[in-house]
Amino acid sequence: MKYISWFSTIFSVIGAFLVAGQYNLIGYICFIIGGAGWGYIGFINKDKALYTMQGIFLLANIMGLYNAL
Repeated sequence: MKYISWFSTIFSVIGAFLVAGQYNLIGYICFIIGGAGWGYIGFINKDKALYTMQGIFLLANIMGLYNAL
């Protein structure tokens, strides 16, 4: 579980910097990967707040990815 959380954190941080640098396509892909990992961790740990937030972020990131295309 520890590796998934670090993997997800790294992808989320990379996604943030890529979107900030206007590399939107790959940035949103990284956000989606990172968010999926955190959503999984929230689900496994029965943390409803975490997986709800990640689900909403997933929708926002899909919208961003769609707009980047």
